[in-house]
Amino acid sequence: MLTNPSAVVEVLSRSTSAVCHDEKLELYTALPSLLDHLLVSQTRPRVTLVSRDSGVSGAWLLRVLGPGTTVKLTCGASFSVDVLYDGVWVLPGEDLEPA
Repeated sequence: MLTNPSAVVEVLSRSTSAVCHDEKLELYTALPSLLDHLLVSQTRPRVTLVSRDSGVSGAWLLRVLGPGTTVKLTCGASFSVDVLYDGVWVLPGEDLEPA
């Protein structure tokens, strides 16, 4: 088990996206090592990025990113939302929702 993560990524399914993330977010943001928390939608091209502000306040900044945008992590890594979802296939009977 990783004890000092700098980033946590959650892929949300239809069932987990309806679950309140307040409790998890509170636990994650209490980790001193954590800089970024990503929530990746499985049903639409959308990534929610919650990042620790580098300022003195230690506030958390929330950004919702969709097609045509780039996710930029505090560590310097980045990726395009379009590339993340490129080639995603949808199961029969399900639809990929628009952003």
